[in-house]
Amino acid sequence: LGLPVLASVSILAAGTMSAQTTVTWGGGLPNDRFGVAANWLGGVLPLNDGTETLQFTDYSDSLLDLASTRAHFEAISLQEANYGGMSVDIRGGHPLSLGSGGVSMSGNYGTYLSLTFDVPVTLLADQVWDSEGVMYSAITANRAISGNYGLTLDAGGNIQTFTFNSRHSTFTGGVTVLAGNTTLVVGASGRGAASAPTSSPLGTGALTLGNGTTLTTPSGTPITVLNDIWLGTGESSPVVTLGGSSGGTLTTLGSISDNHGPASLVIDGPTDLEGSNEYSGGTTVSSTTLTVGNDSGLGTGSLTAIGSTLNFTSSTPSIT
Repeated sequence: LGLPVLASVSILAAGTMSAQTTVTWGGGLPNDRFGVAANWLGGVLPLNDGTETLQFTDYSDSLLDLASTRAHFEAISLQEANYGGMSVDIRGGHPLSLGSGGVSMSGNYGTYLSLTFDVPVTLLADQVWDSEGVMYSAITANRAISGNYGLTLDAGGNIQTFTFNSRHSTFTGGVTVLAGNTTLVVGASGRGAASAPTSSPLGTGALTLGNGTTLTTPSGTPITVLNDIWLGTGESSPVVTLGGSSGGTLTTLGSISDNHGPASLVIDGPTDLEGSNEYSGGTTVSSTTLTVGNDSGLGTGSLTAIGSTLNFTSSTPSIT
């Protein structure tokens, strides 16, 4: 009676040993191709079935090429230990699928970590892209993001920049930027109608901005955001900054509303508020140009202007 049991245990053990949870990219030798076993730590290819974490370390090459292979991972992790910083670029013509583990960055305080997606990304679950213990970091998505899920962007209180550049993104779950010293750069205008984009760098859902976050544009590029915007992620009186960069006016066509408590806007770069807005904490314009093209463009709060140019194509509010 014992022999069948021993055989069963042996098969299970073999199956468990073959399963991988984390795979580490080496790369560079002999090349940067995903499908070459020698490029992976241990010389073994990933299972590529969506169950593994793709890890980059100080010793990983900075490029991972998906020129001939689709990639399927549960999560991506950047682990920096030697104070040297790290920049990773995933590129190629084939897409990357990413599960609920999302993206995490961990390293020494004061170093800089960056991850660039130069491939299409498919979201297989709601997920968080974040950094822990890294003072400066950046995540850039240059190609379209798809999937019926959303993104939460979390800087963990550090200085982080998220950049979304493809107007062809269609993911539906929206983008939430948690409170912190976080900048969200939108690098292209959306397609579709106000409050109902068919595609945009932020997908087709709403954008939620936490206290202390900033929404802006690339330098010299005027951008129109069609998505509705919610201010606050649970804070009682959140303050959010909007403003285009030099030569790149930020235009919002969707509605801007309080999410929890009365939220305030600070306008610190060229901005055009064209939507019917309902936020109630007031607007402060500081040394820039603000255009308002809707009678309710400034919400229900007061307007304070400091050294700025104000243009109203609707009724003019009282200014303090």
